[in-house]
Order: sequence, then structure tokens, then C-alpha cells
Amino acid sequence: MHEISESPDGRWLLAADSSGVLHLLDLAFPDEPPWPLTLTGVPGPWARDSSGFRVMTASGPRFFSLLRGSSPKLSDLSDTIGACW
Repeated sequence: MHEISESPDGRWLLAADSSGVLHLLDLAFPDEPPWPLTLTGVPGPWARDSSGFRVMTASGPRFFSLLRGSSPKLSDLSDTIGACW
């Protein structure tokens, strides 16, 4: 992995491979494979409560909320949060 960003609570690791494809790793289950995300970019900082993260994409910065469940899903909140985050 080329670029990485760890969540403040230490549970999640967001990593970009050499092609810029992002993968999400749940460090609470280190033997599980990472989830490939349908997203390319450079991982940025996480929200202080580890509920989401920022990604620099080709179209600019985006903020994603992490929806937890049996497999994490992302919700793009960039338009809701705007540039203030």
C-alpha cells in the first residue's frame, strides 16, 4: 500500500494501493481481507470520532461517512458538509 490513514480510535486503516484504489481494513479483525472500495484517491484525515474520512479524488476533496454493519459501506457527505470540514 502506498498511502495510509488510520482512524483516531485505531480500529480502521484506509490505504491506497499503487493504482490509487482505496481499501478499508478493520484492525479489530486483522485476519480478514481488506474491503476494496469503489473509490480512487489519496486517503486524508479522519473525523475525530472515527465516523468518516476525507479523500482527495481527481475531482477534489470528498468526505465519506462510514456506515458500519456486517461489511462497511460509505455514504458521500461531501455536498452536505461542504468545504467547512
